[in-house]
Amino acid sequence: MADPSNQPALEQHGSRLLRLPGELRNSIFQYALTSDTPLTFACDNITRKPMFTTKNVSEQYVCDVDLHDVNQIKFVCRQLYAETAGLELKYNCIRFGGPDGTYSDRNPSELFVNFLQQCNPMKSRWIKQVTLRRGYGSGSILNLTERFRSLMRLVEFCQSHPQAVVHYVARAFTYREHPQVSCDKDTCALLFLLHGACISLAIRSIDIRPLLPDDLSMAMWFGLHGLSNFDFRKKLDIQNLRFWPEEGLCARDFSDLLRIASANSRLSDDMVETCIDHATKWIQEGL
Repeated sequence: MADPSNQPALEQHGSRLLRLPGELRNSIFQYALTSDTPLTFACDNITRKPMFTTKNVSEQYVCDVDLHDVNQIKFVCRQLYAETAGLELKYNCIRFGGPDGTYSDRNPSELFVNFLQQCNPMKSRWIKQVTLRRGYGSGSILNLTERFRSLMRLVEFCQSHPQAVVHYVARAFTYREHPQVSCDKDTCALLFLLHGACISLAIRSIDIRPLLPDDLSMAMWFGLHGLSNFDFRKKLDIQNLRFWPEEGLCARDFSDLLRIASANSRLSDDMVETCIDHATKWIQEGL
């Protein structure tokens, strides 16, 4: 069967759907276009047509016969195209970045702001929640200088669209072992604490250095290299832009690891409990 996305939108004279009142059609559209899972941005590898799909693709450009635009209604006829094109933005969380949080050629913030350039400004107002998923990269969440312009345009979007919430998820912000960092589980727990402390200080002006061992406090200044511009950091301090650890983390797992690691890191029991409180908030609420 031919892919309907490659067929021209046709006129549908006498359609029962089009004879329904607009309010009822809108309810049908909402039901048909609402997904149980976030929609992932992708482009067809051949046509380069952008789309949102329910499939958790790993590359920006894909060649997959099973990959379809979630909004098939718009391909039925010209009127339905006019009424429903982009309507999936209104009813779903949208995601930029594949299962490993990375695309081969662009960072998720760049993908999103380039999508916004092509999006009708009225339809961009429909966006309620965006998840930007970044891969391991250099092994540090803090190396943000390469995306300075994209991040500033992302900030502008957040400021002009207060109804939207942007979640920036970085897989390097984790207590789990990962390919870019060779260390044991105890050290991974301390690196997670270091990353969160750096972001808290750089973007939210929350200083937890007194809770950290001296070696971690010193490491913070090296970690802050990518966020060295004070004015740049303050622009990121907006409430509808949240930085999140890797998805699927468990506060209880981290607390167990940190308690084990504390024996070699000169963390007192009180400091450990306070650090666990901060980490739990990062995992559950973002930064």
